[in-house]
Amino acid sequence: MEHKPKVIEASVWKEILIDTGKMEKLGSVKFITLHHTNSNPLHPYSDKVRLNKILDFHTKARGWNDIGYHFLISPGGKIYEGRNIAFQGAHVEGYNQGNIGIAVIGDYNVEKVSQGLNDALRYLVEKLMKRFGLSIEDLKGHRDFKEIHPGTCPGDFIYQWLREYNNE
Repeated sequence: MEHKPKVIEASVWKEILIDTGKMEKLGSVKFITLHHTNSNPLHPYSDKVRLNKILDFHTKARGWNDIGYHFLISPGGKIYEGRNIAFQGAHVEGYNQGNIGIAVIGDYNVEKVSQGLNDALRYLVEKLMKRFGLSIEDLKGHRDFKEIHPGTCPGDFIYQWLREYNNE
């Protein structure tokens, strides 16, 4: 990859202020977990609108203090800061302590991984693994926590990307 993607700060896209006073610290990082938002790939919304819809769902419908994921990546490969990485996420119930959540926007049971998404996901994962001293075994898909979270998240195509990345 020739250029490093820029992480777009949450202050650029978040339409509500987050009270971090009630949030637990992330703690020692043990995992990075990949997700997909499982949202309709054909909707006409801009990234900012989609991100704020997810934020609204997480804070109002689920009652969380912030968006559940630390990072979100658009189908084209733009990386967005979600929840501040200093704080514990809300993305794998029972396994959020020390677990960084990355969500790819879209339904990756039907959408394939674009080159832009591949490059951004690879860049972010490698940056985080290096920063926190993690190994390839510490990179998970949400479905790897099946005992409490049965399902197909992060979608078959992101999970295939994960398996291929782990075998490089």
